[in-house]
Amino acid sequence: MVVCVCAQCKAPLMSFDGEVFELDREEFQNLRRKLAPVVEALLMKAEAESPAPESQPLVMQETPLGAITKSDVTDILIDLETCKDVSEFIERL
Repeated sequence: MVVCVCAQCKAPLMSFDGEVFELDREEFQNLRRKLAPVVEALLMKAEAESPAPESQPLVMQETPLGAITKSDVTDILIDLETCKDVSEFIERL
């Protein structure tokens, strides 16, 4: 699934399963409510599967260039909660 804004008319769009749909404010908020728990569950699973920080050398704890950190995901979730619509969310990115 990809959520973006139309370059010409600035309408919020969602691409899913090869089809593109226009989203309204209510749909965007429903999508946000549904995805927040999924993202949290994925983060918890990733943390549970990763080795304990004490067992990793200090150099390995650095974030590779372009990697998404838990802090990045938390920031995105905050943006999702505070945005009025897709356009505002995309502008913040």
